[in-house]
Formats: sequence, structure tokens, C-alpha cells
Amino acid sequence: MKQVILVCGFLSSIVLAGCSTAQEQKTNVEQPHWLFVIHANNGKVTQTPSGEYTLTLYPVKNVNGFTDRPNRQVKTLTASQFTQLWAQGPDNFKQDHPNAAMSAILDKNNRVASDEMVTLKQPNYNIKTQSISFVIQKMSKQEIIQAEKLRYTTLFIDSFSLGSITN
Repeated sequence: MKQVILVCGFLSSIVLAGCSTAQEQKTNVEQPHWLFVIHANNGKVTQTPSGEYTLTLYPVKNVNGFTDRPNRQVKTLTASQFTQLWAQGPDNFKQDHPNAAMSAILDKNNRVASDEMVTLKQPNYNIKTQSISFVIQKMSKQEIIQAEKLRYTTLFIDSFSLGSITN
């Protein structure tokens, strides 16, 4: 009888240990990493008096977000919601500015700027003009292309860990 009780106690402790391990694994799951895409029909890159560059895209109403594998979540945010997320979470864009790839048509000859790799800072959304702007820095040593007229611009923005976007 003692052996049966000991075996049952041993098996119970194994089952309970397995349950706590499964629970620990659930709580230790890494937060999803969100990537973002902004599309705009128009835009411009201008140099400020301080020497920084500003990228302005318009009209922008929504920003598309999606997560890395294995989560595969998709969310459409308003541009205003996106700028509000900038400083949220432990791995936020305000503390560690995101990288972005920009592709745009530069002129009437359909010359494409597809190799603009930049770092984005200080997002600002103007609801009246439906424009979103960023201070940008070139990631390479090449000059930033200044253009008063960008057409069909797509900005693909680096990921950060935010968890589920519920807004």
C-alpha cells in the first residue's frame, strides 16, 4: 500500500511539474514584433534650417501593421494611433529609432528612389492635411535625396515588440 501511495505521489508531482512548466512557457512567450507600412500618393523631403531632413507623406489616413511569424497578426491603424504608439512598450521607437526603407517615384520620368534607407524620428500627424512627417537620417554615407515632389511613396518600417494592438 505504501508503494502505491508513493508511486501515486511521484506521478502527481511529475504531472504538476509538467503543468507549471507549460504555464511558464505560456508566460515566457515572446511578444509579437510589429512591422508597419505607410502608403501615400504624395510626399516630399526637405532640409530644415538646422540641417536635418524631414520626410512628409500625404494623404495618409491609415498605417498597416503586421507581425512576424509565428503570430501572423494584421491590424490597420489610423495615422494618429500609429504616432501615439511611438513611445509605448519596452522596445519603443522613441528610445530606439526605427529603420525604414522608402520607395517613391521622384519625377515625371518615373525615376524611382528605391534604395533610401533611413532612420525615422519625431513623427507628427496633421489631421487637417492628413500628412505624417518624420525627421529622417540616412543610414548610409550617401546624400539624402531632396525632392519637393514624391509620388506613390511606400515606407516599410522596422519592427518593435508591442504585444497585441487592441485599439
